[in-house]
Amino acid sequence: MWNSEWLPGGRRSQEANSRANAVRCGDTEKVRRQMDASVGGVCVQFPSELPVCLFVCSLAGESGEGGGCANAVRCGDTEKVRRQMDASVGGVCVQFPSELPVCLFVCSLAGESGEGEFGEVYKGRLKPAGKKELPVAIKTLKAGYSERQRRDFLSEASIMGQFDQPNIIRLEGVVTKSRPTMIITEFMENSALDSFLRQNDGQFPVIQLVGMLRGIASGMRYLAEMSYVHRDLAARNILVNSNLVCKVSDFGLSRYLEEDTSDPTYTSSLGGKIPVRWTAPEAIAYRKFTSASDVWSYGIVTWEVMSYGERPYWDMSNQDVINAIEQDFRLPAPMDCPLVLHQLMLDCWQKDRGARPKFPDLVSMLDKMIRNPASLKTGGGNPPAGPSPHALPDRGAPDLSSVSSVEDWLGALKMTQYRDSFIGSGFSSLPLVTQLTTEDLQRIGVSLAGHQKKILTSVQSMRDHADDRSPTESV
Repeated sequence: MWNSEWLPGGRRSQEANSRANAVRCGDTEKVRRQMDASVGGVCVQFPSELPVCLFVCSLAGESGEGGGCANAVRCGDTEKVRRQMDASVGGVCVQFPSELPVCLFVCSLAGESGEGEFGEVYKGRLKPAGKKELPVAIKTLKAGYSERQRRDFLSEASIMGQFDQPNIIRLEGVVTKSRPTMIITEFMENSALDSFLRQNDGQFPVIQLVGMLRGIASGMRYLAEMSYVHRDLAARNILVNSNLVCKVSDFGLSRYLEEDTSDPTYTSSLGGKIPVRWTAPEAIAYRKFTSASDVWSYGIVTWEVMSYGERPYWDMSNQDVINAIEQDFRLPAPMDCPLVLHQLMLDCWQKDRGARPKFPDLVSMLDKMIRNPASLKTGGGNPPAGPSPHALPDRGAPDLSSVSSVEDWLGALKMTQYRDSFIGSGFSSLPLVTQLTTEDLQRIGVSLAGHQKKILTSVQSMRDHADDRSPTESV
């Protein structure tokens, strides 16, 4: 956990409000008394040596735009502040209670960006003293929460605040003494990895995907070194910034592993939800979570990345997934996935958790692939020694049996964005579609290599299906 300091209220000079004179948050009762006495107090904690507790002075819509702070509502007007907090999704202007309002932190709730487990997630802005303003993500705790929900919400922040690694999402602060309760983290422009990959299907060379996987493995290596198990590692919980750096996030299920044994394990209580498609078999059966169970999940994440955000096990039910894994079935290699990467996945999915690679091993393996791009050729690498697990039938391929039009076909391929281009270029019927070539696709405007490959693979499948149905001529 980090330290926290509180700056008492009242009209004081900036010098008098120095951190050296701050009340330590370790003195809980003293802090609580002062926070209760100073109307409108907001405790903002930062994972740094000298974090501070500040004050919410305004939720006016313009408070995030520089001059808005001059018109901030005074903290003494409790009801006015509270009314604005309830009615506005504008900015939160956090100030020192000094003679002249000094804008230290501005978090704007203008522009809702999504919904989290506990409430809405917003894009905001943070203005540290003397530093450049930076974008942040603001997770809020929805109204009507229970005390347990509030504890769980802030527990995630307390875990996050211990981490400092480039591939782990960075905690900027926590707001606990105002409504809504907020967790403030760095902003990741490209959001969740699974949706980002689906939106950019086929757009990246394999070496770039491996670089993303390497970043995730590095973040997980750090977590393991810190004796934490994530328990919910999935592409939806990996965030991507504008430089395509991947960072592990969502620590709501994360737990500290007691290291009093040779095999640190966290055993969860009955009743909690388990993300079955990403969870190791021993964790499903016995609720025993270790770094090795996170490695299993990492194998699923690798499959998600190489399939550009495909849903693991497609439309199979959770029980069917459990049964298939018990019978030694494993996910097949995604289309055009290098053999060496599929083998890495299979290593992560060893039934014996002791036989799975550790995260330092995975980072080393991925580094070797990056240094030797030739190993990433499709089908490259050495075949595995010994018996291999059975590959599940690839149910990710579209079902063409009920397709009767070009629009149906593109829908099955999840390529409806090209409908007008196909029709406008004269490919208005399925027989015409079966004559498509790469040059035709480029002329139509399908420029992404992954999309071209997906369409042409389906076209070939339709040709084969037509050949199978044609009558055989007798001699």
